[in-house]
Amino acid sequence: MLKKFSKGLCAVAVATSFMATTAQADTVHTVLIMDGGFFPAVTYVKPGDSIHFLNNSEELITLASADESWVSEALATDDDYTLPITANTPLSFVATFEEAAVSEDEGEVDSEYIALDTVVMEGAVSFDTAPLDEDAG
Repeated sequence: MLKKFSKGLCAVAVATSFMATTAQADTVHTVLIMDGGFFPAVTYVKPGDSIHFLNNSEELITLASADESWVSEALATDDDYTLPITANTPLSFVATFEEAAVSEDEGEVDSEYIALDTVVMEGAVSFDTAPLDEDAG
């Protein structure tokens, strides 16, 4: 009887350990694209996680790694993009968007005066332990 109980307990322990490991490896981190930058500016991840970018800005945004090994499609307001994280994911990324210049006449945007400038915001990925998580554990 004790032998059967021990085998059952061992099987439960192995299954629980496997489920905990699987749950930890599949964390989805949300990064908001704001008008002035990313929130959070640094996302702490592990391989197997993913980053879900959500465009909360008023601009059409394109995301890319600094080395352009990955590039998103153009994201309108409220569009999103999910980036799977691997051990080789670059540690920095940028957002670019087009900004219309305002005509000098009455401060209004006029198609005759629109000049497009690329504006870049930078964000980062870190495989380190998040600063607030160092004491937990």
